[in-house]
Amino acid sequence: MTRADRIAAFLLLVLLGCFAAGIWELFTLRFETGDSFPAYSSLRSDPLGVKAFFQALEKMPETSVERLYRPLSKLAGKGKTTLFYLGLSPNFLTSHRTADVDQLETLAKDGARIVLAFRPGQKKTHSRIVAVPPTEEQHSPEEDSQKPDTAQVKEDKENTQETNESKKPAGERWGIKPDYFSIPVAGEQGKSLASLNGRVDSLPKVFPLHSAFCFKDLGREWRVLYKVGDCSVIVERALGDGSIVLVADSYLFSNEAMLKERNPGLLSWLAGNCRLIVFDEFHLGVGERPGVMTLLRKYRLHGFSAVLLLLAGLFAWQNLVRFIPENAGGEDKNTFASSDLEQSDGLINVIQRNIKTDVLLKTCFAEWEESIGRDRGGMEERIRQARDIVQDAEGKGSPRDLAAAYKEVSRILSDRTHK
Repeated sequence: MTRADRIAAFLLLVLLGCFAAGIWELFTLRFETGDSFPAYSSLRSDPLGVKAFFQALEKMPETSVERLYRPLSKLAGKGKTTLFYLGLSPNFLTSHRTADVDQLETLAKDGARIVLAFRPGQKKTHSRIVAVPPTEEQHSPEEDSQKPDTAQVKEDKENTQETNESKKPAGERWGIKPDYFSIPVAGEQGKSLASLNGRVDSLPKVFPLHSAFCFKDLGREWRVLYKVGDCSVIVERALGDGSIVLVADSYLFSNEAMLKERNPGLLSWLAGNCRLIVFDEFHLGVGERPGVMTLLRKYRLHGFSAVLLLLAGLFAWQNLVRFIPENAGGEDKNTFASSDLEQSDGLINVIQRNIKTDVLLKTCFAEWEESIGRDRGGMEERIRQARDIVQDAEGKGSPRDLAAAYKEVSRILSDRTHK
C-alpha cells in the first residue's frame, strides 16, 4: 500500500467516525428531549411534556411516583392513588369509550383521585347536526299500529335501564357537557384568566388559561373550582371513596408552564394527599410490550445471559476450529472431511497426519511384532524375511514401492505353508 493509499484510508476512517458521532448525537438529543413521545407525556422534557412536574413530585417526601404503561385494570386494588390522565381529547366526554370510563369509575370508588386534563382547543366554527330521538308525540301511523303494550314497554325499560346507562358517553353518565367559550377575558393574546369560584386560601385567585375548552350544564354533584365567565374550567365531584377532577387545559402541567406560569398551590391541590401518584402513559399510546429483554431486565438475568452467549460462542468455535495438530511431514494438509467419520477412518486420518510416509511401513511392522509377543508359533523364519523386506524398503519415498513391499510382507506372513 502506497503512502497516498494509507492517507486516503485514514481520512476515510476519520470521516466514518465523524459520521457515527453525528448520528449518535442526533439520537441522544432526540431521546433526551423525548419529542418522539406524545404531547403531555411524562417522558418528554421539551415544552410540550410534563417531565418537570413528574420529577418535582418524585422529590416530595413519603410520596411514590410511577408511570403506567398498561391498562387501567392493573391499578385495581391499590387503594388511595392519584391518577393523572393528561392530554385527553375533548371528544373523550362524547365518545363511547365505556371500558375506560368504567375503569376510571371503579378506581374512584375504591378511593383513587382521578385527574382528567384535556388538550388545549379552540371553539369550532362549523355547525353540527345533532340527531334528536323521537318523542312520544313524534311517530308515524305505522308505528302506532305496531306499538307494543304500555306495561310491556315499561317493564323492558326498567330491565335495560342499567345497561343503557353503562353504554352512555362519559359526559352523559357524569352529568356534564363539553363546550367552548369564544370571548377571551384577559389582556394577553391567546390567554384567558380563570378565576377562583369561592375562597380557598391555598389556591391562587386567578391563573392563565391557554384553551377555550370548558364544561357546562353541570349536575348538582359537581363542585366548580375555577370559571371563565359562566364557563367552568376546573370541576370536582365525589365518587365512592374517591373523586374525579376535570381540568379543561393540560397546559397547567406542562414543562413550559413550570418555567413561565407555575402554580404550585393549584398543582398541589390537584395531586391531593395520596402517597402513590401515577401518570398514565397507556392512553397516550406509550405501552409496555413485554419481551425477552424486558424479562431479562426485570429479573436481573444479565449474568445468566452472558453465560449462555459464552457457551454458544464456544460451541460455534468448536465446530469451526479443529483441536488437532497439523501434519508433521507437511504432505497432507487436509482436515477431517466431517465430524461423523467411522473409527477406522479416524485412525487412518491420525496416522496420515502424524507418521511420515518413509517410516510408515517400518512403524506398522514394529507395532505388529509387539502385538504378537513371544508366542510366535514357528513363524521366526517368515518374520525374519518380512523384516528384511521392510528394511530394504526403508528410505524409499515412492508410495508404489511401499505398497509393493507391504503386499510382499502380507503374503509371507499369511502363507502358512511357507517355510
